[in-house]
Amino acid sequence: MKYNCSGSSNKYSLVNIRTGIAFKKIFKLVKICILILLPNLSFASTSFKQHCTAINIELQQRNAPNKLINFNSDKPISTSINNFNPVKQYSYKIVSKLVHDTKSFTQGLVVYKNYIFESVGLLGKSKIQKLDINTGEVTHHNKLKNYLFAEGLSVLNDNLVQLTWKTERILSYSADNLEKISEDKINGEGWGVTSVNNHLIVSDGSAMLQVLDKDKIEIKRLLVSSNGKPIRGLNELEYANGYIYSNVWPTDCIAKINPESGDVVAWINLEGLFPKSKRPHWTAILNGIAYQKENKSFFVTGKYWPYIYELKFNDLIGYSQYLNLSKAIINGHTE
Repeated sequence: MKYNCSGSSNKYSLVNIRTGIAFKKIFKLVKICILILLPNLSFASTSFKQHCTAINIELQQRNAPNKLINFNSDKPISTSINNFNPVKQYSYKIVSKLVHDTKSFTQGLVVYKNYIFESVGLLGKSKIQKLDINTGEVTHHNKLKNYLFAEGLSVLNDNLVQLTWKTERILSYSADNLEKISEDKINGEGWGVTSVNNHLIVSDGSAMLQVLDKDKIEIKRLLVSSNGKPIRGLNELEYANGYIYSNVWPTDCIAKINPESGDVVAWINLEGLFPKSKRPHWTAILNGIAYQKENKSFFVTGKYWPYIYELKFNDLIGYSQYLNLSKAIINGHTE
């Protein structure tokens, strides 16, 4: 074989350039394929079959048998790769679990003075009850009037406050014996409630949170979003360590929310905590979250669940890196 060495360096340089471009394209394609396939892989601490992202949450809400969420458009948000959400994902560790009444349609939890207080819903069955934090045993309870549908629960000025769903009422109780103290009016549906600095933060099933003063008068509204996409279905709430935590109906996701901006800064996926295959009905969803300062842990449960779980949340760094990688590829940065 004869070689023509004239101009060979230019030819080889051109070949090298073309090879390099082809390699970069292949490398980028491989990365994108990994991003598509990676969600199907299992992680050690948590199941991610249904990722906690704005896309998956909206799809679950639209496909739920009971259409409780109102959308501005009948068209769901795009499900293309351009909508990967780079928000941190937390895993969880079970610290302990308490026996829970499987007849309780749980709407809210709060820990106060070393007791767990629970709000139980449904018309004719709504009540507030006080539980032993070590055993889950009910020590006191107070039934609501039949026309009231109990919702979220919190503590304000040493008294318990309980929302109702469509009747626009907020009830106050003594934490000692659950004796009713007062009943006030609020505007709109009540879903979840928490308190911070003598203010109440209330959800109504939309992407908006209301901030109420000590007299239950609205002073501010906060739109909750993830990368600019509103997160509807905000349900039971808890405030802990400078952040708002929210169950998101009808998912097993908890959003960690910046109370100043409304941005979701992290997701906690509890899908594997109590498997859906063991739940008696589709309404037996995660609902109820309470923080205990002493142990720096969260108590969570769901409607008709057999247990209240004490959990600690951990940053699942591997998944966060995966999401950040997806964002880099989408933006064209392949380094």
